[in-house]
Amino acid sequence: MEVRSRVSQAQTLAAGAAAWLALNAFVYIAAPLLGLSMGPVASFFGGLLLPASASPAQAWAGRVVLLLAALGWSLLYRVVGPHLPGPAWVRGVLYGAFIWLASVLVLPLIGFRLGGAAALALSALAHGVFGVTLAAISEVQAQRA
Repeated sequence: MEVRSRVSQAQTLAAGAAAWLALNAFVYIAAPLLGLSMGPVASFFGGLLLPASASPAQAWAGRVVLLLAALGWSLLYRVVGPHLPGPAWVRGVLYGAFIWLASVLVLPLIGFRLGGAAALALSALAHGVFGVTLAAISEVQAQRA
């Protein structure tokens, strides 16, 4: 029986929300260590939705968009995760790398300017944290189902 048939969509979404929180916690800790500023991604997405709004409103709208994206990625993991090779943490690293690569390829097409090497490294690591957290929680959920 596949993981997706034993784990509910609500559980999958909860795992995605937890992984999103882990990603954000990692970024808030690691960005200052790398000398990077916070918030350009959230503000960018918020600016697409609220172009005439003040910056705090844009940042919050962007965070909502990013949370919704994380929930969408978690639903996709429910389908593809069980087919990835290796233990849960390896599947998480692979999935996080896939999300990061998709982001690096798509975001410039909609006007987002990628940062330098430090920003790209932080983004890759953060997506890895997301993937590993999502895979680990999904594995525990599947074992308990």
